[in-house]
Parts: sequence; structure tokens; C-alpha cells
Amino acid sequence: MQMLKNGTAQTSKRIITIFGIIILLFLSSFFSACLKKKAILETDKSRVNFDNFTDQISLQVRNSGFATLDWEAYGNQSWFQLSKTKGDLDENQQEEIIITAKRDGMEEGIYEGQISLTSNGGSLNIQVVLNNGLFEIRFFNASYTPVDMRLDNDSSAIIPASQYGFFTFVEPPETVYYNARTSGVSSNGSRLGYEIIWDDVLSIDPLDDSPLFILNVPSNYFYLEITNNAPNIIGPVYVNADSDFEFRENVLINAGAATGMGYYNALKGGEIRIYYDDMTQSNFWFEGEGYFLSNAQNQLVSITNIIGIDTLRQKKQGASKTIVPSKH
Repeated sequence: MQMLKNGTAQTSKRIITIFGIIILLFLSSFFSACLKKKAILETDKSRVNFDNFTDQISLQVRNSGFATLDWEAYGNQSWFQLSKTKGDLDENQQEEIIITAKRDGMEEGIYEGQISLTSNGGSLNIQVVLNNGLFEIRFFNASYTPVDMRLDNDSSAIIPASQYGFFTFVEPPETVYYNARTSGVSSNGSRLGYEIIWDDVLSIDPLDDSPLFILNVPSNYFYLEITNNAPNIIGPVYVNADSDFEFRENVLINAGAATGMGYYNALKGGEIRIYYDDMTQSNFWFEGEGYFLSNAQNQLVSITNIIGIDTLRQKKQGASKTIVPSKH
């Protein structure tokens, strides 16, 4: 009789377990289907700057979701035109809008407008700024993160990565003091790595209609990005590990996700260490072995983690690739 009771209990446990698995599979399928039905609107710019020498700028509209994206665009000023005002995009597709400035009949000055994008995957507003004839000083942000700039006349701007920003003056100044800052930022807004700071006084040539200055990150730093192709979540991340400059970054990177980190010391022989499974296992990349630094301005280290959970106990098994271009 006792054996019968035990057998019945075991059968019941199996039924409950199977029932639970079915419920989990159903919920997983349901939420997966919901996610696949979502379209997501994105653009490659949040601000468009027309300096004195630019009359056309490209804006990329992207669908980073899994459903068809239906979008429309509207410009609120007559001095710029859009090459396209509506469209539809399948998942992971993008298309280009050419923004053209119409300067005929415009007086000298700064003009501001806005492009409003609406869609079934969200809405975005793109600021449009045009300088028509005023003296300007241009800055190119060669770093991988947005730069927050301020000049001594209290004018300020945020210049996105790999884009230009400009500051205008009624008359050419002899000198300009500027302070600019950038850093990597986590999803919760905390800083990652070092803050890069530019602080300088520039001599201005009045004969140059639009002097250009480039904001380069010096070669003693590198920018780190990580792609996680492993089936498990990774984090936290240690950079320049076991050195006097070690950073512990409390970030988590999901399976299949990529994230930009921050700026770190370009130390020969430095180490990048990533933890898994509540910090019970780790993986390592060593400079000169898992990645290489080229002693170049604006250098990037890109690491791809492809280790499965069963092999993480073996140190130095991390597959990686490194890209270290000098951006121009």
C-alpha cells in the first residue's frame, strides 16, 4: 500500500511538471508573438545642423522592430524640404530622407525648425538648425559618444558622435575658450569608464569663413564595445583588470545583445574580464592576445563573446576580434 501511494505521488508530480512545462511554453510563445508584432521607429540623428556650406543632409529612418513600420514625416518650416514624407519598412529595414535647405531670400541669422516623425512604432522629433551668413566656428566630434560643449560666451551644444556642430558670431572673435566633455553612459545614466575632457583656448583666423576643429580622443585611451553571442547573460565587466586603473562596470549584457561601454586606459598588457553566473565564472581577454591597441587617436576595441556556459570554466577561451581604426 505504501508503494502504491509513492507511485501515485510520483505520477502526480510528473503530471504537474509536464503541465508546468506546457504552461511555460505557451506563455513563451505568447509573449514572443507579442514582441514580433511590434514595430520600432528609430533615426540616425536627433538634430540636423546646416552650416554655411551645407544645403543637403541625409536622415535615415529605421525599423528596429519585427512588424511593418508605417511612418510619416512633416517639416514645420518652409525653408527646408523633405525628399520623402511617408513610407513603410519591414523589420530591420531603413530608408533615407534628404533634407534640403532653401536659402533664397533669407536674411542673415540663425533659423530653427523641426521635423515630426509619427508611426505605428512611436514618434520622434528632429531639431533642424540653419546658419545663414553669420561667422561660425565648427567642431567635428570624432569620438564614439556625444560631446557636451560650452564656449566662453555661454553658448552650448551637444554634438552627436561622428557629427558636426557649429557656433555662430556676429563678428569673428580673436580667441575662443571652450570646454567639452564626453563619456560612456550605462542604461541607468551612470558614467562608464573615464570622462574625456577638452579644455582649450583657440586662436581664430578672421579670414577663414568657417574654421573647423576636430575633437579627438587621445591615443592613451580606447573605447570598448562588447557583443555577447553566448546563450547566457554576462556581467559585471572589469577593464584594465589587476592594474592600478581597474574599472568595475556593473552592466549586464543579454544574450545576442551588443553594447558600447566607455573610455579606458590603453595599457599594453591590460586585461578585460567578464563574469557570468553570479560571478562564479569569468572570461578573459589580454591586450596583445585577445585584442590589440594601435596607439591611434579615437581607437576602438570591439570584443565578441561566443563562449557557451559549459566552457566558461576554462580561462582564456574567449574568442574575440578587435577593430582599431583611426577615425577621420
